[in-house]
Amino acid sequence: MSARYFIAGDWGTSNLRLFLVDLQNDDAEQAYLDKRNGPGIAELKPGEAEQCLSQLTASWREQYGPIPIILAGMIGSSIGWHEVPYVVCPVGPDDLLNLCKIFEWNQHRIHILPGLSCINAQNAPDVMRGEEIQIFGLLALHSRLSQSEQLFCLPGTHNKWATIRHGKVHHFNTALAGELYDVLSNHSILCRESKHEQGHDARAFEQGLMQAKKHHQHGLLQQLFETRSRQLSGEFSPDDASSYLSGLIIGADVQGALGHQHTPKTLHIIGDDHLSLRYKKAVEIYQLDCQHHSGEAAVLSGLQLMYSLLPES
Repeated sequence: MSARYFIAGDWGTSNLRLFLVDLQNDDAEQAYLDKRNGPGIAELKPGEAEQCLSQLTASWREQYGPIPIILAGMIGSSIGWHEVPYVVCPVGPDDLLNLCKIFEWNQHRIHILPGLSCINAQNAPDVMRGEEIQIFGLLALHSRLSQSEQLFCLPGTHNKWATIRHGKVHHFNTALAGELYDVLSNHSILCRESKHEQGHDARAFEQGLMQAKKHHQHGLLQQLFETRSRQLSGEFSPDDASSYLSGLIIGADVQGALGHQHTPKTLHIIGDDHLSLRYKKAVEIYQLDCQHHSGEAAVLSGLQLMYSLLPES
């Protein structure tokens, strides 16, 4: 599209990131005029997404008028604003346009991008919404990555491991790592005494990683109760145990992802620092080169790419 200004949104399960983008901004690292954060789709009741978008973008729309809006992620899911189908892998950026949902809202043209589906390594159906935009965004920022096969890891509530070949997502696996940690640390006996106030304990976390690697043949279910028993023995404080639990889960996730597929020489992790750096530490235990990339930069690049591919209205 040719409009200079547009609103770009990455609307996930847990968080919303909105950007007011100026296409004539030459600074690739700061290619937006303003930014807003908001609640994820899981935090909203049915019908509240429209109200949330209206409130967060009111000042932008007042200043710039009816500019286009492009949204990706869980906003297009069955619990989002308008459900948009999945595109079956392999998928490149152009393929997303075929199922894009387009409609008018308060004189603004809204584009909600579809998600991806595939048959994963376990021969089971798998889906993603939003992570594909970060993948395509990173490929746009580093075009050399499109020249060969790559493995991307996108840590989050539902962690994604995606295989990229010549600029397309060929298949991926979802690991329930983030949600499992949240459930077990907040709603089980394992860490119920932890106040989560002491921050991340690197020693306990690394111990969890090594335990997951050393005894991977026993499986995660056989290791989780150690989080409780090591507190009872006096080895861990409740807050140590929380970091140990994180290490066990992330270690099991990495072990599973690297163990069932051909792994390229370099793994690319896309995401925010606090979780991505934990995954980087886990991956390096397996002597694999690992590069961390900003999730915000990747998603903004991806949304700009998708906007540029939209047909003229």
